[in-house]
Amino acid sequence: MGIAVATFLAALVVGAACVQPKMELATPTLPPLQTATPTAVTAPATAVATEAPAPAPKGAPTPTPGPPEFLVVATKMAQESDGGDGTPEPQIVDAPLNPDPIPTRVVATGKVDRIVMAGIDGSVYTVNADGSDRRRISPVNTERGDANYAGVFTWPVWSPDGGSILFSAVRPAQAGAPISLMRAPADGEGVGVTLFVDHPETSGIGNGVPHYAAWSPDGSKIVVIAGTGVELITATFDGETGQDRYMVATGAPVYLDWNTDSSGLAIHVAGSLFTVGFDGENMEPLFAEQRMSFLAPQFFTDSGAFLYGDSSSGDVTVVTSDLEEGGPSTIGASAGVAAFRVSPDGGTVALLRGEFHRLYRSLDLVSLEDGEEEVLIERRIRAVWWSPDGSKIAVASPSSRLQGGIEWSIWDVASGEESFVALMLPTPEFDFVQSFFEQYDNSISLWSPDSTHLVMAGVVIPNAVDPALDLPFQLPEAVSEEVWVIDTRGIDPPTAVGDGYLGFWSPK
Repeated sequence: MGIAVATFLAALVVGAACVQPKMELATPTLPPLQTATPTAVTAPATAVATEAPAPAPKGAPTPTPGPPEFLVVATKMAQESDGGDGTPEPQIVDAPLNPDPIPTRVVATGKVDRIVMAGIDGSVYTVNADGSDRRRISPVNTERGDANYAGVFTWPVWSPDGGSILFSAVRPAQAGAPISLMRAPADGEGVGVTLFVDHPETSGIGNGVPHYAAWSPDGSKIVVIAGTGVELITATFDGETGQDRYMVATGAPVYLDWNTDSSGLAIHVAGSLFTVGFDGENMEPLFAEQRMSFLAPQFFTDSGAFLYGDSSSGDVTVVTSDLEEGGPSTIGASAGVAAFRVSPDGGTVALLRGEFHRLYRSLDLVSLEDGEEEVLIERRIRAVWWSPDGSKIAVASPSSRLQGGIEWSIWDVASGEESFVALMLPTPEFDFVQSFFEQYDNSISLWSPDSTHLVMAGVVIPNAVDPALDLPFQLPEAVSEEVWVIDTRGIDPPTAVGDGYLGFWSPK
């Protein structure tokens, strides 16, 4: 991100990310709740009896020490002209509580097809794919040190319908609430609210990463991974009001996914895996204290089945857990670690195998119907992203011709052909997304809704061609961190849509 913003976040937000190294768990001493409404406390976890009961996983929800500190504040936004470039300028007014009633979440009923971006000026915007109609959705900001400086707004997440956006707010001047999670209309109009405020002693969950937040599939609930100053907590709350809050897990590292019916989650924390209701009840442990041979579980189909990795035998076995049809089934194994992403139709798994996370050595397709495998790629791979229609897979590989660069290619599933589309230097934040793509793929999209374009952030090398051709390329004389749109069909050249260090496409 921009130097000023990066320096600010690096100074304020340090520690372990949602993918941070394993740490010793401790029981934090939290201050009293500071909220105007009751906060639900999780009931004791009870394991469902089986022939061989799994041990209660570390990090499972418990009745103590209770929820973290939450403080509800309000952000009221009114549209005014900026007097210059046509960008709407929402005005911010902080109040001790949200308006009563809390503004209804904006739901989009039609096509959205826009990109949300975290700008290097510390604001969050949405834009069209050609960079037009740029709208600010975060509070007005000024230069750091100015009396009206509002902080940094970052890591945006689209609601499933595309009408609202969550984003993290880092505001050191906000007494008792330096880091919070906000929700605002995606069109930059109307009223935004602060739904979640972190424990005052937290410094975020990672360097430059205040939260990890994900909407439930129906948009009614939100799960957030946040810090307490001692450890990480995983909490759920109502997506409209920020109320009905439950702490469903503690500890780190932690990865998760929502059930397709929004009733609960699968949570992989500190080597344990369990499913749990959004309210912390009906906890069902699958295993405890295994090595972290996979990262994020992934739900698919409406049956409640999800993929996970089982390393009890030493190697990691990729398993589909069918909770309604009588038990798990194996779809593949790896001698080291594995990552997996299910196709949008729920029929095929993109399976990555390797010796360690963040750099895999092969990509296979595995049928969930008969287990048949097809080897696609045998080389180093960082990340894979299914297109929404399931016809393509975007493959990110480390570049051998540009230090720190990523080579992007598209695998066409029907033809079995791979084509190069871009060479780029990612921003640190966009690079972080690739390193932990399994988790971020559960909450964001790099693909356009029509499966023709990708969005990425950093510096795209416009004259680079397929590395197999071994032709020289030239770096631009001047570079800046921008959000880029890449035509995966090769029809249009890469297009920069604005200065920014993160960009994600709307879900529809």
